[in-house]
Amino acid sequence: MFHWPAIARMKLHFAHQQTYPDWIASIVNTDTFPDLQQAKRKLLVAVSRSAMLLGKHVSIAAATLAYIVDKKIVHSIHPRLPRYLGLQQQFYELQQCTSVQAAQALLNASAAAPPLTRPVLLDGRWALDGGYVDNAPLPRLRAEEQVRTLVLLTRHYPRRPEFFCQHGRVYWQPSQRIPVSTWDCTIKSTVQDAFNLGYADARRCLGATAN
Repeated sequence: MFHWPAIARMKLHFAHQQTYPDWIASIVNTDTFPDLQQAKRKLLVAVSRSAMLLGKHVSIAAATLAYIVDKKIVHSIHPRLPRYLGLQQQFYELQQCTSVQAAQALLNASAAAPPLTRPVLLDGRWALDGGYVDNAPLPRLRAEEQVRTLVLLTRHYPRRPEFFCQHGRVYWQPSQRIPVSTWDCTIKSTVQDAFNLGYADARRCLGATAN
């Protein structure tokens, strides 16, 4: 989780700062980028923009505070506090990236959660994890598009049913809290448990629909 030699030099360096970009590069690279650009489905990537008046460091602190308040107290899917603090959400179309490096930078920005992962400069402005502004980032859609939108949630909301409608969209949440540590990149990570939960939920729900 930590780069211990850096800690010895009184610097905090997380393994994610290298592990995550390496993972992205293993998926989006010179071999796969042409197929990505020709994908028939539009792939939108959400990032959070720092507040214009607050600057990068204060924006990061505000975003972290808003995230903690929402996760521990409010439990809203589309929180309002981040926008009240001046944070903004922006969507990029992945296929519009003109190079492998641009696509990798965009995907790294979409998971930028300091100090674990660094913010990324996009178009001259700092970009952070899209989840800071919205737990389920959604572009603005026309009314006729909303009724055809299925939102797959990665957070469990105990007070809501597994399927529910909101703002004209259908939401599908995990049947229980996902058994994974968000930032665990060690061999003890429970990613397989998280996959198994999603797989079991899908088989149960889709099997019931088919029957």
